[in-house]
Amino acid sequence: MSDKCWSVHDVCILGAGLSGLSCARKILRMRPRSSIVVLEARARVGGRTLSVPAGADSVDLGGQWVGPAQPKCLELIHELKLATVKQQWFDNGFNNFSSGSSVPLTDEEDRELKAIAAQLDGWAAESACHPHAAQWDALSVSQFFDGTVKSAVVRRELDLLVRTVTASEPHDLSFFYFLFFLGACGGVAGVGDGDGGAQSFRLPCGAQQLSLGMAEELQAQGVHPFSQRFRTGRLP
Repeated sequence: MSDKCWSVHDVCILGAGLSGLSCARKILRMRPRSSIVVLEARARVGGRTLSVPAGADSVDLGGQWVGPAQPKCLELIHELKLATVKQQWFDNGFNNFSSGSSVPLTDEEDRELKAIAAQLDGWAAESACHPHAAQWDALSVSQFFDGTVKSAVVRRELDLLVRTVTASEPHDLSFFYFLFFLGACGGVAGVGDGDGGAQSFRLPCGAQQLSLGMAEELQAQGVHPFSQRFRTGRLP
């Protein structure tokens, strides 16, 4: 192979999504003289965020919301001087996971759901050092619900919550991981809909602007955020 195909850098980062670009950005802040290359399989930055124009607006085809339990993301939005708009919620007679459920519940079902949410929140706050951590890790979320949830309606709502926020089936997910995830997000309400939840704000210019903004900043410091020479063999 010709020497022209090789280049030497202090750091090589795979992936020009939010994590990869944030990593490059942090390294440069800690060690400004570092030589960094960020390799990306696609001919764009953004990873799981993709914003496409729709008239005068943008439509997000990937991640799109941010909430108060994501201080690092909110800090990045502020540093990049991006605007946010509050997500509008309409009263359609249904509750949401910030206060209960996504479907009408009986009083008994509502009490059960809130009691389970409170229990999950309590454990989530101390999951990493809880004496039952190893036991929880050997248990799936589905197995925990099997032994805890009485109402079929409440079970359906909890299964829906797990699938929505983790993109995983309850039987495939460690109960310990789910608790740790909830703890990092500020509890059940923190991952739910509504004011104060994970879908509190949107970026009118599109969530991909976070990656585009970091990429522009990195390019100004001599870092190329993606290289079409790198291929993973995966579909775009």
